[in-house]
Amino acid sequence: MLKDYLETQEIKPQYFYFIIFGLKILCTEAFPGFTLEDYEDLEFIPRPHSHDWGIYQEIDHVLDPLEKNMISKGLFEMAVAIRYGENYSLNTMRDAVILGLTYVTGARPVQLAKLAVKDLRIDTRNSETGLIRYSLLLPYAKQRHVTTERLFLAIPAEIGALIRHYIERAQLKPDGKLFEFSNSAPFNVSRAINKAFLCFSPPDYQAAVKRGEAALPTITPTDLRHNVGHSLAMQGVSAEEIAHILGHSSLTVAKYYILATPALALIRAKALGINPVWQNMVAMMLTGELTSSTKWQDQRVVGIIGDELHDGIGGCSRDDGKCPFSEVRCCYGCLYFRPFTDGDHQAVLESVVKEVDELISISDSVGNARNPLISIHETTQFEIQSVIARCRFHQEKGGVR
Repeated sequence: MLKDYLETQEIKPQYFYFIIFGLKILCTEAFPGFTLEDYEDLEFIPRPHSHDWGIYQEIDHVLDPLEKNMISKGLFEMAVAIRYGENYSLNTMRDAVILGLTYVTGARPVQLAKLAVKDLRIDTRNSETGLIRYSLLLPYAKQRHVTTERLFLAIPAEIGALIRHYIERAQLKPDGKLFEFSNSAPFNVSRAINKAFLCFSPPDYQAAVKRGEAALPTITPTDLRHNVGHSLAMQGVSAEEIAHILGHSSLTVAKYYILATPALALIRAKALGINPVWQNMVAMMLTGELTSSTKWQDQRVVGIIGDELHDGIGGCSRDDGKCPFSEVRCCYGCLYFRPFTDGDHQAVLESVVKEVDELISISDSVGNARNPLISIHETTQFEIQSVIARCRFHQEKGGVR
């Protein structure tokens, strides 16, 4: 009834987003009369026109760029750690695999419940480089007739490696199910996603959740599914391709994602540093504690961006000293990074900005204005700006934390 009301009645934008926010909470918490399936329908209610983008309640984005960065880095680091012999519990592995599959494919919970072990395919394997390419046969979810057809989707090597390791640890048979859900698939998938997301979150946040001082993360499978659709649309993918990847039988939903891209572009611009309040909030979560170069005695970060060598910007607190990421470039969004308050972070920012300008110029010259690397560099730029703001704040306060 509320859905019909929102679609037909003239409501002020502010009140509209209040109602939508409340409905999403009810669906996420499985309040009587509300389910996670209803959550998906809320995304396709037409949004009213609004010019008040400064109000957080009226920013109806899917996933924040920093949340996506945290997920992708967490999955990549777990895959690399397993390659070097790190052991994780079976439940932790299972949660990470569910998060990874939902994040990269946008699969519905019912599709994950239908997955068989043999649906993971190895396409190519290079014995010299160790590179393995994986694909997944994903069953359709909403079909009017019984069908054995499946979506054939390529998946990142790191996600494929996580799935293979999970299969080996759980000793699953090829004809068996990849995931056994004792009851509701949406409930189990949603819980696994949030447990994995918490595992990849900053230690301070994890400790606060454990003490009951912070709420558990609430990311639903629908959030990740819509993120896939919106991300594809932002990269200029056609409606036909979006419909194929998401397993839709029509182009209606795919066209919705494409029509929504201008609003998403505006929201991304707002999130990437224009709002100083948002900058200060996120800056506290991006990296570890600030320190001084004179006090830091452990491993220091050194790396090259473009044609510039950068050192003396911070330290790395990893116990094993092994980092799977590109030093300096990926440090500013890493939980192990300890920024130096007296480091030349401005020089790093200038190198990244120079790269962004060159990347945009090259992308435009070859007709690829929606190059996904541009958004990655924009996020890196924002992370560096946040550290600079954080260092400046502590210097003005006369202390280091």
